[in-house]
Amino acid sequence: MIYYDNEHKPYIKYQSDEVDKVLTSLGKAHQGFETIEKTGKAQYGSFASLTDIWSACGKSLDKNGLTVISRIARIHSKNMFVLTIFHIESGQFLSSSSDMGEYKTIHGYGSLITYFRRYLLTVNPF
Repeated sequence: MIYYDNEHKPYIKYQSDEVDKVLTSLGKAHQGFETIEKTGKAQYGSFASLTDIWSACGKSLDKNGLTVISRIARIHSKNMFVLTIFHIESGQFLSSSSDMGEYKTIHGYGSLITYFRRYLLTVNPF
């Protein structure tokens, strides 16, 4: 989750002080995840699109009181993509992040956002 200090500088907090409820709900949600289809097509072959990923896990996340939030912030001169799984009822959360690296065009920036939304959700670094 992206927080801001007293000087309004952003920083990443990777988990709430308590995580028991978010972990319990995430464990239950995993049991309801379906196989991810790969309907996306690219020059290198098939891939799981963001729609494919949400089709496989979105209903179970929702059923277990979880939502996913993604944000971008400039932290220590780097563009950081932060994905947070948030337990709605308790406010507990777990986050992961990645340095977005360099990009030259707005299309490249959009592609990075799409990649990180897919990758950080499917890699499940929690």
